[in-house]
Amino acid sequence: MSLDLPASTSELLESLEDYDDVITWINDTLSPPTIDATQPSLTDLDQQLTRLLATLDIACEDTSSELERIIDDVSRGVPRLTYDLHFMKDSAVTLQGSLARVLVQSKSAINDPTSAAMERLRTLDVIKRNMEAARDVLREAESWSSLEMEVTALLAEHSYSKAAERLSEANKSMAVFQNTPEYDPRRQLMVNLQNQLEASLSSALVQAINAQDMPSCRIYYGIFSQIERESEFRNYYHGSRRAGLVTLWQEASLPDCGESPPGTGSFQEFLPKFYANFLALLNQERGSIPTIFPDPLQSLSNFITSVYTSLQPSLPQRLAGFVSHHGTGALPALIKLFQATEEFAQNVQKIFEKLQYSSLASPGLDFPPTPSADSFQTKSHPSAVQSNVNVLAAWGTEVFSPFLQYQTEYGDLERRFFENALQTIVTSESSLSESDPARLMRERSVDVVSAAESSLSRCTMFTYGFASSFIDMWTADVSLSTSVPSAASTSFDDELSDLDYNAQDMASFGLTLHLLSSGASYRMDPENAGQSSGKATGLNASSTTPLLSQARSSMFNFARTCQVSLQETILSPVREHLVGYSSSSSWVAPGDPRSRTTVLGNDLHVPSFSLSPTEAMQRVGEGLLNLPRLFETNTKDSALFFSLHTLPHIDDELIKDLVDQQQQPSSTDSSQHILRSSITKSSVQTTLVPEMLDPETVSSVWLASLGHTFLVHLTNDVLPSIQRLTPAGAAQLASDLDYLSKIVAALNVQSDVLEKWSLFVSLEEGGDMQEQGDIWEIVKRMRGWR
Repeated sequence: MSLDLPASTSELLESLEDYDDVITWINDTLSPPTIDATQPSLTDLDQQLTRLLATLDIACEDTSSELERIIDDVSRGVPRLTYDLHFMKDSAVTLQGSLARVLVQSKSAINDPTSAAMERLRTLDVIKRNMEAARDVLREAESWSSLEMEVTALLAEHSYSKAAERLSEANKSMAVFQNTPEYDPRRQLMVNLQNQLEASLSSALVQAINAQDMPSCRIYYGIFSQIERESEFRNYYHGSRRAGLVTLWQEASLPDCGESPPGTGSFQEFLPKFYANFLALLNQERGSIPTIFPDPLQSLSNFITSVYTSLQPSLPQRLAGFVSHHGTGALPALIKLFQATEEFAQNVQKIFEKLQYSSLASPGLDFPPTPSADSFQTKSHPSAVQSNVNVLAAWGTEVFSPFLQYQTEYGDLERRFFENALQTIVTSESSLSESDPARLMRERSVDVVSAAESSLSRCTMFTYGFASSFIDMWTADVSLSTSVPSAASTSFDDELSDLDYNAQDMASFGLTLHLLSSGASYRMDPENAGQSSGKATGLNASSTTPLLSQARSSMFNFARTCQVSLQETILSPVREHLVGYSSSSSWVAPGDPRSRTTVLGNDLHVPSFSLSPTEAMQRVGEGLLNLPRLFETNTKDSALFFSLHTLPHIDDELIKDLVDQQQQPSSTDSSQHILRSSITKSSVQTTLVPEMLDPETVSSVWLASLGHTFLVHLTNDVLPSIQRLTPAGAAQLASDLDYLSKIVAALNVQSDVLEKWSLFVSLEEGGDMQEQGDIWEIVKRMRGWR
C-alpha cells in the first residue's frame, strides 16, 4: 500500500506549521490515512521518505532564494532610508511654517466688530462682579445700623448664644471698613457690645464654675470663643477654681519665713500640706477640664501656672525668707523642701499622663465650630502627641524655677554650711580633751570625714551633681600633698612594693585616684543631664544643645586636673631616672664608633657591634614596662573609666574605635593596628559610658596616654638640654632612642617626634637632609655643625 503525501510543497509546509515537534510531524505525514489500512512495506516507506526529502530540499531552496531576494531588496532600500527621513523632516518643517502662516491669516481675518464685542462682554462681567461686591458691602453696612438694637434685645431675652453669633457675623465684616473713617466707630461699638455680653454672662459663669456645671461651662466657653474672649473665660475659670488654694497660702503665717504675726507651723510642714491640697484640686480638674476645653493638656498647664503666679507672697519670696531665717544651716531644710517639690511634680506628671491617655482613647467633644476650637482639636490627634510634651515645660518651670537661684549658688551655701559644721566639731567640748587627746583627734577626724561625705549626698540630691561652682572649688583644691594618707596606699604597698614608688608617691596616688573616683560618681552622661533639668517634670524633648554646659565644663576640667596629677605621680620614678640624663658624660665621649680599630698595631681588624643603651635609659625602659602592673591592681576602679576623652594626648576617635572593636571583635593584628595608630588631640569632646569599655581597653588607653606624656617630657625638656654631642655620643644617643622606641611600642604608642630625633642624631655631617625644623636645628647645634 502506498502512502499519500500532500499534493504540493506549500500544503506540506503549511502542515509543518501546525506542529511544534518535527518528529511528530514526520510520523503523522508517513502514517496511513485510515486506521484500518494495513501497514506499508519498507519499500513504500523508503520511497515515501525519498519523496519527502526531495520536497523538503526544494522547499529549502525556494526559501533560500526568497531570503536572498529580500536581502537584496533591503540592501538597495537602506541607502534611500536616510534620504527619505531627511525628506520627511524637510516636509514637516515646511508644513509647520505653512500652518503658522495660516494661523496668522486666520486671526487677521476676524472682523474688528467681533473683538470689540468680546471686550464689551469682559467689561460687563467686571462691572457685574463689582456691583455684587458693592451689594454685599451695603448689606453689611445696613446690618450694622441695627446691630446694637438686635444685640441689646437678645441680651434682654438671655439669648446669649444668638447674641454671640450676631456679634461674630458682624466682626467678620470689620475688614470691609478697614482704612475708612467708619472703622474706628464700628470697632468701638463692637467692643462695647462684647463687654455687655461678657458682663451679662460673668455672674452666671461664676455660678456654673462653682457649681461644677460642666455642660453650662462648655456652652459659655463657646460663647466667649465666638466673641474672641477666650482668655477672659480662662481667667474667670482659673480665678474661681484656685480661690480656695490661694486663700490657704495667703492665710498661712510662717515664722520661719520672717512673716508676722508668727503662726504655729513651719514652712517645712506647710509646703507638703499645700502640695497635697494642690494635687487634690488637680485631680478634680483632670475630670473637669476635658469636658470644657478642647486642649486639656495646655489648659491644665495654664491652670498650674496661674496658681503659682497668683500666690502672695510668692514662693521665691517665702524661700528667700526661709533661707534668711535659717542662715548657715538652711541647706538641709532647703533640700527637704526641694524633695517635697520633686514629689509633687512627679505626681503632677502622672496626672498629665492619665489626662493624655484619656484624651487619646476618647473621641473629641462636640465643641462650637470656632476657629480657635478647630485649631486646638487637631492637637488631640495621635500624630501630635509629641508636641504635647512641650506643654509640660511651662508648669515645670513655674514649679522648679524658685529653687534655681539656690542651685546655682550651691557652692556658697555648701561652703557656709560645711564651715559651720566644722566649727561645731572643733569647738565642741568633750571629756576626752585632756584624758585622751589622741582618741579625741580620731573621733573628730571621723566626724569631719562624715561631714564631707554628707556634702556629696546633698550635692546629688539638690543639684544631681551639676553644682558647677562646687566642682570648681574641688578643682582648685586638688593638690598632691604627701602628708595626706590614702586608703589605697596599703594595697599599693603590698602588691607593688618592688617598684620605685616611695610612701609619698603611694599617698599621692591614692588621694588623686579617690578624687577622680568622686568625680566619676557625677559623670556627665545624657541621662543624668536630663534628670538634672527635668527629672520631675518628665521632659524628654530632644535637644542638640548640651544641658548645663558650664557644669559639664567644670566637671571635665576637674577630671583633667586629677588625671594630670595622677600621671605625674605614676611617671615620677621614671622621670627621676632622667634628672642627669642631659649632662651625661656619654654624650662627649671621644672617638668615632664608625672608624676601624686595630689590635697591637697589626692589621687585625675588630668589627664594630651595636651599642647597648645607657644605664639610665635601661631603668627608664624597666619603669615603663612596669606601668601595666599598676592598672592590673586597679583594673575595676571606676576612676580609671571616667572621662577618658580628657586624658592628655588621647584622640577621641581612638576610644570610639575601641568600642566598635569590642562590639565587632576582629583579629589581634587589626586591634594592635588600631591601638598603635597615631594619637592626636581632638577638639571634639564626647562622653562614652564607662560600661561600654572593658578594663583591658581602659588600661590600653591610660598606657597610651602615659607613654605620650613621657615622650613629650623627653623630647621637649630633656633632649634639647643636651649641650654637645660627639660622634660617639651621637651613636650612644641613637642607640638609647631606638631602645626607647621599642619600649613605648609595647605600650601601643608611636611618636613621629621620637623617630625624627633618632634619625637626625644618627646622621653624619654633610648628609643629605632637606628637612628644616626645630629638631634638626637643635641637633645641628649639638653636633657643632653651625
